[in-house]
Order: sequence, then C-alpha cells, then structure tokens
Amino acid sequence: MDDKLKETNELLTELIKTRSLWYRFLSGLLQALGATLGLAIIIAILAFTISKIQLIPIIGGWLSQVVNEALSNVKLPQQLMLN
Repeated sequence: MDDKLKETNELLTELIKTRSLWYRFLSGLLQALGATLGLAIIIAILAFTISKIQLIPIIGGWLSQVVNEALSNVKLPQQLMLN
C-alpha cells in the first residue's frame, strides 16, 4: 500500500511541476503580448492626437534641422583618410 501511495504521490508531483511550467510560460507569453498590444494602442492614439493638432510638421522641420546640423559636423571615414 505504501508503494502505491508513494508512486501516486510522485506522479502527482510530476504533473503539478509540468503544469506549473506551462502555466508560467503561457503567463509570460500573454503578459508580453498584452504589453505589446497596449503600447501599440497608446502610440496609435498619440499619433492620431498629434496629427490632429498639426504638430508633426513642426517636429519634422526641427528634426531635419537637427539631422542636417549633426551631419555637417561629422567627418566621414573617406574624408579622414584624405587629410
């Protein structure tokens, strides 16, 4: 009787460990999916809101100035070799 009880206990323990592992895996997967979808929704709402208040052209113009200024101060590798 003790052998059967011990064997049953071992089988139940193994089953619980397996289910627990799958539960944790699926829980992490669903949390990542939820975070990704939530962030996508928030970004879409922000983009829609910003487009409605006409802020994108201002940011675009400012960003192009920043990029042009940064590129004008950067020496390319070919220029470094020629000097």
